[in-house]
Amino acid sequence: MQVWDAIILGAGCAGLTLVNELIGRGEGQLNILLLEERSEYTNDRTWCFWNTLNHRFENAVSYRWSGWNVHYAGEVVHCRGAYQYQYLRAEHFYKLALAPVYASSKTILRLGEQVRTVQEEEDLVRIQTHQGTHAGRYVIDTRPMDQQNRRATYPDVHWLQHFMGWKVKTECACFQSKQVTLMDFEGRKDAAEILGVSDNETDNALPGIPFIYLLPFSPTEALVESTWFGPKVLPKSVYREQLQRYLQEKGAGNYEIIEEEYGVLPMSTLPTTTQPTRRIRHLGLAGGAARPSTGYAFLAIQRQAQRLADQLLKGDWGNFPDYYSTQSRLLDATFLRVLQQNPQRGPELFWRLFRYANPDALVRFLADTASLKDLWEVTTCLPSGIFLKQSLFPNFSQKKEMETTQIQGV
Repeated sequence: MQVWDAIILGAGCAGLTLVNELIGRGEGQLNILLLEERSEYTNDRTWCFWNTLNHRFENAVSYRWSGWNVHYAGEVVHCRGAYQYQYLRAEHFYKLALAPVYASSKTILRLGEQVRTVQEEEDLVRIQTHQGTHAGRYVIDTRPMDQQNRRATYPDVHWLQHFMGWKVKTECACFQSKQVTLMDFEGRKDAAEILGVSDNETDNALPGIPFIYLLPFSPTEALVESTWFGPKVLPKSVYREQLQRYLQEKGAGNYEIIEEEYGVLPMSTLPTTTQPTRRIRHLGLAGGAARPSTGYAFLAIQRQAQRLADQLLKGDWGNFPDYYSTQSRLLDATFLRVLQQNPQRGPELFWRLFRYANPDALVRFLADTASLKDLWEVTTCLPSGIFLKQSLFPNFSQKKEMETTQIQGV
Protein backbone atom coordinates (compact mmCIF):
# COMPACT_ATOMS: atom_id res chain seq x y z
CA MET A 1 0.00 0.00 0.00
CA GLN A 2 1.30 3.44 -0.90
CA VAL A 3 1.92 5.73 2.06
CA TRP A 4 1.20 9.34 1.12
CA ASP A 5 3.18 12.19 2.65
CA ALA A 6 -0.11 13.97 3.36
CA ILE A 7 -3.77 13.10 2.89
CA ILE A 8 -6.19 16.04 2.75
CA LEU A 9 -9.79 15.24 3.68
CA GLY A 10 -12.07 17.58 1.77
CA ALA A 11 -11.14 19.43 -1.42
CA GLY A 12 -13.17 22.58 -0.95
CA CYS A 13 -11.79 26.03 -0.27
CA ALA A 14 -9.40 25.01 2.53
CA GLY A 15 -8.19 21.75 0.98
CA LEU A 16 -7.61 23.22 -2.48
CA THR A 17 -5.93 26.31 -1.04
CA LEU A 18 -3.49 24.17 0.93
CA VAL A 19 -2.55 21.96 -2.01
CA ASN A 20 -2.07 25.05 -4.21
CA GLU A 21 0.30 26.46 -1.58
CA LEU A 22 2.21 23.17 -1.45
CA ILE A 23 2.51 22.88 -5.22
CA GLY A 24 3.41 26.54 -5.60
CA ARG A 25 6.19 26.29 -3.02
CA GLY A 26 7.66 22.89 -3.75
CA GLU A 27 6.24 20.90 -6.67
CA GLY A 28 7.50 17.33 -6.52
CA GLN A 29 8.53 17.35 -2.87
CA LEU A 30 5.43 15.70 -1.40
CA ASN A 31 3.02 12.99 -2.51
CA ILE A 32 -0.45 14.32 -1.73
CA LEU A 33 -3.86 12.64 -1.86
CA LEU A 34 -7.08 14.68 -1.74
CA LEU A 35 -10.31 12.88 -0.89
CA GLU A 36 -13.51 14.75 -1.72
CA GLU A 37 -17.05 13.50 -1.11
CA ARG A 38 -18.69 15.47 -3.94
CA SER A 39 -18.56 13.93 -7.40
CA GLU A 40 -18.41 17.25 -9.28
CA TYR A 41 -17.80 20.94 -8.65
CA THR A 42 -20.61 23.46 -9.05
CA ASN A 43 -21.01 27.15 -8.28
CA ASP A 44 -22.20 26.33 -4.77
CA ARG A 45 -21.11 29.45 -2.86
CA THR A 46 -19.40 32.81 -2.91
CA TRP A 47 -16.72 34.42 -0.74
CA CYS A 48 -16.36 38.11 0.03
CA PHE A 49 -13.54 39.94 1.80
CA TRP A 50 -11.43 43.08 1.83
CA ASN A 51 -8.10 42.79 0.01
CA THR A 52 -5.84 43.02 3.06
CA LEU A 53 -3.79 39.91 2.21
CA ASN A 54 -2.08 38.68 -0.96
CA HIS A 55 -3.39 35.29 -2.08
CA ARG A 56 -3.22 33.01 -5.11
CA PHE A 57 -6.78 33.55 -6.32
CA GLU A 58 -6.79 37.24 -7.21
CA ASN A 59 -7.52 36.35 -10.84
CA ALA A 60 -10.72 34.59 -9.77
CA VAL A 61 -12.22 37.75 -8.21
CA SER A 62 -15.26 38.82 -10.25
CA TYR A 63 -16.20 42.19 -8.73
CA ARG A 64 -14.51 44.85 -6.62
CA TRP A 65 -16.07 47.80 -4.79
CA SER A 66 -14.26 50.71 -3.16
CA GLY A 67 -17.23 51.77 -1.01
CA TRP A 68 -19.75 50.19 1.36
CA ASN A 69 -22.64 51.32 3.53
CA VAL A 70 -24.74 50.39 6.58
CA HIS A 71 -28.43 51.34 7.09
CA TYR A 72 -29.92 51.86 10.55
CA ALA A 73 -32.81 53.91 12.01
CA GLY A 74 -33.34 55.92 8.85
CA GLU A 75 -29.65 56.80 8.45
CA VAL A 76 -27.07 55.53 6.00
CA VAL A 77 -23.33 55.46 6.75
CA HIS A 78 -21.17 55.55 3.61
CA CYS A 79 -17.58 54.29 3.94
CA ARG A 80 -14.62 54.37 1.60
CA GLY A 81 -10.98 53.56 2.27
CA ALA A 82 -7.75 52.13 0.92
CA TYR A 83 -9.11 48.58 0.63
CA GLN A 84 -11.48 47.05 -1.88
CA TYR A 85 -14.37 44.78 -1.01
CA GLN A 86 -14.08 41.74 -3.30
CA TYR A 87 -16.46 39.06 -4.55
CA LEU A 88 -15.25 35.61 -5.61
CA ARG A 89 -17.56 33.01 -7.13
CA ALA A 90 -16.96 29.33 -6.36
CA GLU A 91 -16.94 28.33 -10.03
CA HIS A 92 -14.03 30.69 -10.73
CA PHE A 93 -12.17 29.63 -7.59
CA TYR A 94 -12.51 25.94 -8.40
CA LYS A 95 -11.36 26.40 -11.98
CA LEU A 96 -8.24 28.27 -10.92
CA ALA A 97 -7.48 26.04 -7.93
CA LEU A 98 -7.96 22.72 -9.74
CA ALA A 99 -5.63 23.50 -12.65
CA PRO A 100 -2.37 22.97 -10.66
CA VAL A 101 -3.82 19.85 -9.05
CA TYR A 102 -4.58 18.19 -12.38
CA ALA A 103 -1.19 19.27 -13.77
CA SER A 104 0.76 17.85 -10.83
CA SER A 105 2.44 14.46 -11.16
CA LYS A 106 2.51 13.87 -7.40
CA THR A 107 -0.94 15.13 -6.37
CA ILE A 108 -4.04 12.99 -6.82
CA LEU A 109 -7.64 14.17 -6.38
CA ARG A 110 -10.27 11.49 -5.90
CA LEU A 111 -13.84 12.76 -6.22
CA GLY A 112 -16.92 10.98 -4.94
CA GLU A 113 -15.01 9.20 -2.16
CA GLN A 114 -16.69 9.21 1.23
CA VAL A 115 -14.52 8.94 4.34
CA ARG A 116 -15.83 6.42 6.86
CA THR A 117 -13.13 6.17 9.51
CA VAL A 118 -9.86 7.89 10.40
CA GLN A 119 -7.52 5.80 12.54
CA GLU A 120 -4.17 7.08 13.77
CA GLU A 121 -1.37 4.58 14.34
CA GLU A 122 2.22 5.02 15.54
CA ASP A 123 3.79 5.94 12.20
CA LEU A 124 0.81 6.76 9.97
CA VAL A 125 -2.92 7.40 9.70
CA ARG A 126 -5.29 4.98 7.94
CA ILE A 127 -8.30 6.37 6.12
CA GLN A 128 -11.14 3.97 5.35
CA THR A 129 -13.50 5.06 2.58
CA HIS A 130 -16.35 3.32 0.81
CA GLN A 131 -13.86 2.46 -1.95
CA GLY A 132 -10.89 1.23 0.08
CA THR A 133 -8.11 2.14 2.49
CA HIS A 134 -5.46 4.87 2.22
CA ALA A 135 -2.48 5.54 4.46
CA GLY A 136 -0.62 8.78 5.05
CA ARG A 137 2.12 10.13 7.28
CA TYR A 138 -0.06 13.13 8.10
CA VAL A 139 -3.73 14.02 7.64
CA ILE A 140 -5.22 17.49 7.20
CA ASP A 141 -8.96 17.36 7.88
CA THR A 142 -10.91 20.26 6.33
CA ARG A 143 -14.37 18.71 6.59
CA PRO A 144 -16.78 21.14 8.28
CA MET A 145 -18.17 20.45 11.73
CA ASP A 146 -21.87 20.21 12.54
CA GLN A 147 -22.27 23.74 13.87
CA GLN A 148 -26.03 23.65 14.38
CA ASN A 149 -25.94 21.03 17.12
CA ARG A 150 -23.09 22.47 19.19
CA ARG A 151 -24.06 23.88 22.57
CA ALA A 152 -22.32 26.51 24.68
CA THR A 153 -22.20 27.10 28.43
CA TYR A 154 -21.81 30.69 29.58
CA PRO A 155 -19.52 32.63 29.23
CA ASP A 156 -19.01 30.89 25.86
CA VAL A 157 -21.37 31.90 23.06
CA HIS A 158 -22.34 29.79 20.08
CA TRP A 159 -24.30 31.79 17.53
CA LEU A 160 -24.74 31.18 13.83
CA GLN A 161 -24.71 33.40 10.79
CA HIS A 162 -27.41 31.88 8.60
CA PHE A 163 -28.55 33.27 5.29
CA MET A 164 -30.27 32.75 1.97
CA GLY A 165 -29.16 34.72 -1.06
CA TRP A 166 -30.69 35.32 -4.48
CA LYS A 167 -28.82 36.54 -7.49
CA VAL A 168 -31.56 38.48 -9.26
CA LYS A 169 -32.14 40.28 -12.53
CA THR A 170 -34.75 43.01 -12.07
CA GLU A 171 -37.11 44.78 -14.43
CA CYS A 172 -36.36 48.21 -12.93
CA ALA A 173 -33.00 49.83 -12.22
CA CYS A 174 -33.06 49.80 -8.41
CA PHE A 175 -29.48 49.10 -7.27
CA GLN A 176 -26.65 51.56 -6.65
CA SER A 177 -23.90 49.58 -8.32
CA LYS A 178 -20.90 51.43 -6.85
CA GLN A 179 -21.43 50.53 -3.19
CA VAL A 180 -21.98 47.32 -1.25
CA THR A 181 -24.67 47.33 1.42
CA LEU A 182 -23.03 45.35 4.20
CA MET A 183 -25.94 45.63 6.62
CA ASP A 184 -29.42 47.05 6.13
CA PHE A 185 -31.26 46.81 9.45
CA GLU A 186 -34.40 48.59 8.26
CA GLY A 187 -36.29 45.31 7.76
CA ARG A 188 -36.70 44.37 11.43
CA LYS A 189 -40.41 45.20 11.29
CA ASP A 190 -40.84 42.99 8.23
CA ALA A 191 -39.01 40.18 10.03
CA ALA A 192 -41.31 40.56 13.02
CA GLU A 193 -44.42 40.42 10.84
CA ILE A 194 -43.16 37.31 9.03
CA LEU A 195 -42.52 35.57 12.36
CA GLY A 196 -45.79 36.77 13.90
CA VAL A 197 -44.15 39.00 16.53
CA SER A 198 -46.12 42.09 17.58
CA ASP A 199 -44.61 45.57 17.32
CA ASN A 200 -44.40 45.90 21.11
CA GLU A 201 -42.36 42.70 21.39
CA THR A 202 -40.03 43.09 18.41
CA ASP A 203 -36.88 44.11 20.27
CA ASN A 204 -36.84 41.13 22.61
CA ALA A 205 -38.73 38.40 20.76
CA LEU A 206 -36.87 38.17 17.43
CA PRO A 207 -34.67 35.04 17.34
CA GLY A 208 -31.53 36.99 16.51
CA ILE A 209 -30.48 40.04 14.52
CA PRO A 210 -31.80 40.21 10.93
CA PHE A 211 -30.42 42.36 8.11
CA ILE A 212 -30.15 42.50 4.33
CA TYR A 213 -26.77 42.16 2.62
CA LEU A 214 -26.56 43.46 -0.96
CA LEU A 215 -23.84 43.09 -3.60
CA PRO A 216 -24.82 45.16 -6.67
CA PHE A 217 -23.34 44.13 -10.01
CA SER A 218 -25.31 46.60 -12.11
CA PRO A 219 -28.42 48.80 -11.64
CA THR A 220 -30.56 45.74 -12.48
CA GLU A 221 -28.51 42.81 -11.17
CA ALA A 222 -27.41 41.97 -7.63
CA LEU A 223 -26.87 39.30 -5.01
CA VAL A 224 -29.37 39.97 -2.21
CA GLU A 225 -29.16 38.00 1.04
CA SER A 226 -31.48 37.68 3.99
CA THR A 227 -29.00 37.25 6.84
CA TRP A 228 -29.42 36.57 10.56
CA PHE A 229 -27.03 36.52 13.50
CA GLY A 230 -28.58 34.30 16.15
CA PRO A 231 -28.60 31.02 18.07
CA LYS A 232 -30.55 28.92 15.57
CA VAL A 233 -31.49 28.68 11.91
CA LEU A 234 -34.99 29.51 10.68
CA PRO A 235 -37.36 27.91 8.17
CA LYS A 236 -36.24 28.77 4.63
CA SER A 237 -39.63 30.34 3.98
CA VAL A 238 -38.65 33.17 6.36
CA TYR A 239 -35.61 34.16 4.31
CA ARG A 240 -37.56 33.93 1.06
CA GLU A 241 -40.34 36.20 2.29
CA GLN A 242 -37.81 38.72 3.59
CA LEU A 243 -36.14 38.82 0.18
CA GLN A 244 -39.47 39.21 -1.58
CA ARG A 245 -40.46 42.13 0.65
CA TYR A 246 -37.07 43.82 0.28
CA LEU A 247 -37.14 43.65 -3.51
CA GLN A 248 -40.70 44.97 -3.54
CA GLU A 249 -39.72 47.89 -1.29
CA LYS A 250 -36.72 48.63 -3.54
CA GLY A 251 -39.07 48.97 -6.53
CA ALA A 252 -37.51 46.07 -8.40
CA GLY A 253 -40.68 45.31 -10.36
CA ASN A 254 -40.68 41.87 -11.92
CA TYR A 255 -37.46 39.97 -11.33
CA GLU A 256 -35.80 36.69 -12.23
CA ILE A 257 -33.96 34.58 -9.63
CA ILE A 258 -30.85 33.45 -11.48
CA GLU A 259 -29.18 31.62 -8.58
CA GLU A 260 -29.96 30.76 -4.96
CA GLU A 261 -27.51 30.02 -2.18
CA TYR A 262 -27.95 29.06 1.46
CA GLY A 263 -25.39 28.82 4.22
CA VAL A 264 -24.72 28.53 7.94
CA LEU A 265 -21.47 29.85 9.44
CA PRO A 266 -20.27 29.69 13.06
CA MET A 267 -20.08 32.80 15.24
CA SER A 268 -18.70 30.98 18.22
CA THR A 269 -16.29 31.23 21.12
CA LEU A 270 -16.32 27.45 21.54
CA PRO A 271 -12.79 26.08 21.13
CA THR A 272 -11.62 24.56 17.86
CA THR A 273 -8.62 22.27 17.95
CA THR A 274 -6.20 22.77 15.08
CA GLN A 275 -4.14 19.75 16.16
CA PRO A 276 -6.41 17.13 17.77
CA THR A 277 -3.74 14.37 17.59
CA ARG A 278 -0.07 14.03 16.76
CA ARG A 279 -0.59 13.30 13.05
CA ILE A 280 -3.91 15.04 12.33
CA ARG A 281 -4.57 18.72 11.77
CA HIS A 282 -7.77 20.68 11.23
CA LEU A 283 -7.90 23.43 8.62
CA GLY A 284 -10.57 25.85 7.43
CA LEU A 285 -13.87 26.19 9.28
CA ALA A 286 -13.03 23.05 11.26
CA GLY A 287 -9.83 24.79 12.36
CA GLY A 288 -11.55 27.97 13.53
CA ALA A 289 -11.06 30.04 10.36
CA ALA A 290 -14.41 31.84 10.58
CA ARG A 291 -14.08 35.12 12.48
CA PRO A 292 -16.34 34.69 15.54
CA SER A 293 -17.79 38.20 15.41
CA THR A 294 -18.45 38.35 11.65
CA GLY A 295 -18.22 34.92 9.99
CA TYR A 296 -15.56 36.08 7.48
CA ALA A 297 -13.27 33.15 6.70
CA PHE A 298 -11.69 33.28 3.21
CA LEU A 299 -8.55 35.25 4.10
CA ALA A 300 -8.10 33.32 7.32
CA ILE A 301 -8.12 30.10 5.29
CA GLN A 302 -5.47 31.58 2.98
CA ARG A 303 -3.19 32.47 5.88
CA GLN A 304 -3.75 29.16 7.66
CA ALA A 305 -2.84 27.30 4.46
CA GLN A 306 0.25 29.42 3.88
CA ARG A 307 1.57 28.69 7.35
CA LEU A 308 0.77 25.00 7.22
CA ALA A 309 2.36 24.59 3.78
CA ASP A 310 5.57 26.13 5.10
CA GLN A 311 5.59 23.72 8.00
CA LEU A 312 4.90 20.64 5.88
CA LEU A 313 7.65 21.43 3.40
CA LYS A 314 10.12 22.02 6.24
CA GLY A 315 9.13 18.75 7.89
CA ASP A 316 7.92 20.72 10.90
CA TRP A 317 4.74 19.24 12.35
CA GLY A 318 4.97 21.15 15.62
CA ASN A 319 2.39 23.32 17.28
CA PHE A 320 0.30 25.18 14.72
CA PRO A 321 -0.76 28.63 15.98
CA ASP A 322 -4.33 29.82 15.75
CA TYR A 323 -5.01 32.26 12.94
CA TYR A 324 -6.70 34.82 15.16
CA SER A 325 -4.68 36.56 17.85
CA THR A 326 -5.45 36.36 21.56
CA GLN A 327 -6.61 39.98 21.59
CA SER A 328 -8.98 39.30 18.67
CA ARG A 329 -10.42 36.27 20.45
CA LEU A 330 -11.01 38.34 23.58
CA LEU A 331 -12.66 41.19 21.69
CA ASP A 332 -14.83 38.79 19.66
CA ALA A 333 -15.91 36.89 22.77
CA THR A 334 -16.83 40.15 24.49
CA PHE A 335 -18.76 41.40 21.47
CA LEU A 336 -20.70 38.14 21.11
CA ARG A 337 -21.62 38.12 24.80
CA VAL A 338 -22.88 41.68 24.49
CA LEU A 339 -24.98 40.71 21.46
CA GLN A 340 -26.33 37.64 23.20
CA GLN A 341 -27.48 39.61 26.24
CA ASN A 342 -28.51 42.75 24.32
CA PRO A 343 -29.69 41.58 20.85
CA GLN A 344 -31.93 44.63 20.50
CA ARG A 345 -28.79 46.81 20.56
CA GLY A 346 -27.00 44.80 17.88
CA PRO A 347 -27.95 47.04 14.93
CA GLU A 348 -26.92 50.15 16.83
CA LEU A 349 -23.54 48.65 17.79
CA PHE A 350 -22.68 47.65 14.24
CA TRP A 351 -23.84 51.04 12.99
CA ARG A 352 -21.61 52.82 15.52
CA LEU A 353 -18.58 50.88 14.29
CA PHE A 354 -19.09 51.93 10.70
CA ARG A 355 -20.26 55.43 11.60
CA TYR A 356 -17.39 56.47 13.86
CA ALA A 357 -14.37 54.21 13.21
CA ASN A 358 -11.77 55.02 10.58
CA PRO A 359 -12.71 52.74 7.63
CA ASP A 360 -9.20 51.39 7.12
CA ALA A 361 -8.71 50.73 10.84
CA LEU A 362 -12.05 48.91 11.00
CA VAL A 363 -11.23 46.79 7.94
CA ARG A 364 -7.85 45.83 9.42
CA PHE A 365 -9.60 44.95 12.67
CA LEU A 366 -12.09 42.72 10.85
CA ALA A 367 -9.17 41.06 8.99
CA ASP A 368 -7.13 40.59 12.20
CA THR A 369 -4.28 42.74 10.92
CA ALA A 370 -5.01 45.66 13.26
CA SER A 371 -2.32 47.63 15.05
CA LEU A 372 -2.76 48.81 18.64
CA LYS A 373 -3.76 52.19 17.24
CA ASP A 374 -6.41 50.51 15.06
CA LEU A 375 -7.77 48.58 18.05
CA TRP A 376 -8.06 51.78 20.06
CA GLU A 377 -9.77 53.49 17.12
CA VAL A 378 -12.35 50.72 16.85
CA THR A 379 -13.05 49.93 20.49
CA THR A 380 -13.52 53.58 21.50
CA CYS A 381 -16.45 53.79 19.06
CA LEU A 382 -18.48 51.42 21.23
CA PRO A 383 -20.25 52.14 24.54
CA SER A 384 -17.68 51.30 27.20
CA GLY A 385 -20.02 50.26 30.02
CA ILE A 386 -21.51 47.06 28.70
CA PHE A 387 -18.28 46.02 27.00
CA LEU A 388 -16.12 46.47 30.09
CA LYS A 389 -18.63 44.53 32.15
CA GLN A 390 -18.59 41.60 29.73
CA SER A 391 -14.82 41.59 29.13
CA LEU A 392 -13.76 41.89 32.78
CA PHE A 393 -16.63 40.27 34.70
CA PRO A 394 -18.60 37.95 32.37
CA ASN A 395 -19.51 35.41 35.05
CA PHE A 396 -20.50 38.11 37.53
CA SER A 397 -22.68 39.75 34.87
CA GLN A 398 -24.56 36.54 34.28
CA LYS A 399 -24.95 35.91 38.00
CA LYS A 400 -26.53 39.33 38.51
CA GLU A 401 -28.85 38.75 35.58
CA MET A 402 -29.97 35.39 37.03
CA GLU A 403 -30.59 36.94 40.45
CA THR A 404 -32.70 39.71 38.86
CA THR A 405 -34.73 37.17 36.92
CA GLN A 406 -35.38 35.09 40.03
CA ILE A 407 -36.52 38.13 42.03
CA GLN A 408 -38.84 39.27 39.25
CA GLY A 409 -40.30 35.79 39.03
CA VAL A 410 -41.20 35.64 42.73
